[in-house]
Amino acid sequence: MRRMTILLAMSVMSIYACSSQQTPPEQATALATAPSLASLKNFVGKYPAEIKLWEIPPLQGRLRALLGEHYQEFLVNMQVTGPLIADGNVAYVTGNKPHSGGSEAAIFLAEIESNRIHVWLIVNEIMTEYHEPGPRIKLPREVETMVNEMQPMKGAN
Repeated sequence: MRRMTILLAMSVMSIYACSSQQTPPEQATALATAPSLASLKNFVGKYPAEIKLWEIPPLQGRLRALLGEHYQEFLVNMQVTGPLIADGNVAYVTGNKPHSGGSEAAIFLAEIESNRIHVWLIVNEIMTEYHEPGPRIKLPREVETMVNEMQPMKGAN
């Protein structure tokens, strides 16, 4: 009976382990070796254009890799921005394309501790989400409100 109980417990644990969401080892290794986002703390309160934020080595390469062919659209949609804001462990910037009335916009988030980037890009009124591997970043209230308001625009990624 005890042996049966142990086998049952092991079966349940192995099923649970198989169903849990885990970052594949190659992605986890790539993320762990990615340049740290901790330097973003030095730029809080500054505007991306004034400090050329998107050209800084930790960001430029990672954003290009994350967004691929949409990187240039991201840059255009970040031409009119607020400053880099810190909310706990998350630094973020919201922006939009000049004279677009919000139909062409972007949201950039960096979770400092986990060293992950998350981007929403709105192009032609279609919102697409891009993020590095790992659990979803806890959104600052302002960003959560913006994303919820844009949900009708949500497109496929």
